[in-house]
Amino acid sequence: MIKEIHLATYPVRLMLCTSYEETEKMYAAFDCEFKSKGAAFVERLDSDNIGAIFVLGFCDYETALDNGILCHELIHLKNRICQLVGTQIDFDNDEPEAYFFGYLFETLSAIIRHEDMPEIQPEDEDSMVHFIKYGAPSESDTV
Repeated sequence: MIKEIHLATYPVRLMLCTSYEETEKMYAAFDCEFKSKGAAFVERLDSDNIGAIFVLGFCDYETALDNGILCHELIHLKNRICQLVGTQIDFDNDEPEAYFFGYLFETLSAIIRHEDMPEIQPEDEDSMVHFIKYGAPSESDTV
């Protein structure tokens, strides 16, 4: 499967590829050369008028179904998106970051498994939007 995903509130296009054959085709479409990266990887390809283009690639569909591998790669993706937009990770208040990771996992896991997309609760979305725009709220921002 090759699936293009636009992440809500982020200037990012994510290209999800669940086999190396698909990954090679997708790289060729962007005039890039694909070199095997292991069982799974996250890589930034380019930018366009929508935003940065990232690839989340897996060597095969069975690997994409492994929650441990998916979580591992999503940590890399989360960090790269935060770096892209200049979000500082706050180790004393990581709740917004946890919501963001949860959003990534629920969204990508549902797509990989061909399930209905999860609904994001308004309070989760507000927290994620604040996190990506301003970083983690300071203690004075929390009640």
